[in-house]
Amino acid sequence: MRLIFALCIVAIAHSLSFAQLAGFETPKVNLTLNKGFDIAYAYVIGNEPHMFCYDTHTGKAAFWRMSYGNKPLASLSIGNSWNFFSTIRTSQGSPLYLLANSQTGEVKTTLNILDIASKNQISINNTFDNTQWSTTSVVHLNLEPYLFRYIGTTGEVLLNRIHPQTALIDDTPTSHTIEPQWDHIEFAQSQEYIYVLKHSTAKKSIVMECVKHNTASSNPFESTLRLTYETTTEWTSSTIFTFNEMAYLLLYSAMSGEIMLLQANEDMTQLVTLYKTTWSTGWTNFNVIYLNSWPYLFHHKESNGLARLSRIVL
Repeated sequence: MRLIFALCIVAIAHSLSFAQLAGFETPKVNLTLNKGFDIAYAYVIGNEPHMFCYDTHTGKAAFWRMSYGNKPLASLSIGNSWNFFSTIRTSQGSPLYLLANSQTGEVKTTLNILDIASKNQISINNTFDNTQWSTTSVVHLNLEPYLFRYIGTTGEVLLNRIHPQTALIDDTPTSHTIEPQWDHIEFAQSQEYIYVLKHSTAKKSIVMECVKHNTASSNPFESTLRLTYETTTEWTSSTIFTFNEMAYLLLYSAMSGEIMLLQANEDMTQLVTLYKTTWSTGWTNFNVIYLNSWPYLFHHKESNGLARLSRIVL
């Protein structure tokens, strides 16, 4: 009986340890910011985590070097019209800062964070019926960054090449058409593939696609591998990232606090659940950055200003 009991204990311990192979370490950074920032984004300069936060209602923005604590590097007013922010790394390792307004069609790029408060901005050509688009992102094709714009009602896509060294954007876009009605599209890449994540919260539909780099240079949406994740959960956030040439999907529900980390297998036929638990509710901003080649999850809660950065264990 003692032998059977001991074997059961060993089996349970092995099962529990296996369940903890993936997850999140104790936060490397744990900050409490002012409330009201509804856009928050982490990025890397010189292998150090930085953060941009923005209040779309007041136009107030701030930049942090996250290891410095709660005091920002710069606080400034940039107007209350922006709804997308990203950084693009230049060959010198410094970032190009990019802001976009999907309602007016305006875009701003700068190599200096203080210049982001200037009123200088550009409008780039649209082939849309109006200047509005519903989703904005940045995708790299042939190692060059492109501004991605999508209008959900029609499925139209525009791609404008970005020049990180000069902060200029090509005025003439290339255009494509994909399925309509996605409300979130983002990209990740490995050495061989570009991965596309499409998420519709209304339809509770999540799709991952991948296309080889040589094919994606002409059309990143001509994917031959497509994986649909069937779910009944109302996921409010979805994030795709890669590590060691594998693609991962992070899902979170702000209503229930449920969070899941899934891995796509090599032939993109199924998603394997690596981690599933319940966090607190209300997290609103997520993105993944890389420090010393390891993926870290940044997450921020608008309601109380919490901002955390944790290494993802894979």
